[in-house]
Amino acid sequence: MSEPIVLICKQRIKRGQLEAYKQIVRRDAELLFKTKPGTVVYLGYVNEDGTEASTVHVFPDAESMEAHMQSVAEMAIAGYRVVENISFEIYGKPSEAILEALERVALTGMAVSIKAQTVGGYVRPGSG
Repeated sequence: MSEPIVLICKQRIKRGQLEAYKQIVRRDAELLFKTKPGTVVYLGYVNEDGTEASTVHVFPDAESMEAHMQSVAEMAIAGYRVVENISFEIYGKPSEAILEALERVALTGMAVSIKAQTVGGYVRPGSG
């Protein structure tokens, strides 16, 4: 049985780009909600001084994560104008294709952390 996967992307917001970042996250949230039913959570957070951000994604399984990642390239390019990626944290076991992509990301010097083994817990369905 496939288990949920959590992806947390940490970014540094470029100087003067906080409002642009907020607009991109809101636009992306609307688009993902309409087109990616397998992306069950997409939330953006910013620290108090507006210099760092995190986006949190939750997928019900590895296949949903892969479908999400295959089609978000254009969204990511828009984001790179306003942020610099710091790290990816993954909780759960992604597909082999995602693992291969993450190996390439790690070669760029960005931190990639994968905690693949679930030791317990639950997801409460329908608890918005």
